Amino acid sequence: MCIAFIGVSLIFYARLQEQITILPLIFALIGALGAGIGNIELKKLKQVNTFAFTVWMSMIPPLPLLFMSLAFEGDISQLILTISQITWIGISALLFLSLIATLFALGIWAKLLTLYPANIVVPYSLLSPIFGLVGSHYLLAEQYNSLNIFASVLIISALIANTYQKRLTNIYNDLKLESK
Repeated sequence: MCIAFIGVSLIFYARLQEQITILPLIFALIGALGAGIGNIELKKLKQVNTFAFTVWMSMIPPLPLLFMSLAFEGDISQLILTISQITWIGISALLFLSLIATLFALGIWAKLLTLYPANIVVPYSLLSPIFGLVGSHYLLAEQYNSLNIFASVLIISALIANTYQKRLTNIYNDLKLESK
């Protein structure tokens, strides 16, 4: 986990070097904290209809997000103007986020958490920043430096080590016994 933490920290550092403001990164960290708390609470529920849980859970964010939008946009007329000018790209993004990223992906994540121990499922969330980097490279043509690539390799290496820890330990012990 220390290796993965270093990798995520390097991605964070690289983003700061690109003159990205700190506020979005703070929101991302708050979101990660909320996801962690949600995972813990979901794990406590044990037997739950994960699709229904995901749908009901999705009812919570719209009001705080509406208030945040009003706070940043200024007034309701600006919000109405923004909504009235939505494009097909915006509608596609909304459908992707609501149907694929929320109902499908979060529903599967919730199901995995109810079926398997958290220490098996949760480390795969480390792939999230890597998918973000790859997606922004292909969808937004963002370019990345060697630090981002090195950080991604660290995260994937940590995930592989965590996933195959028992096997790697057995191989190491076998090699140690053979050398004696």
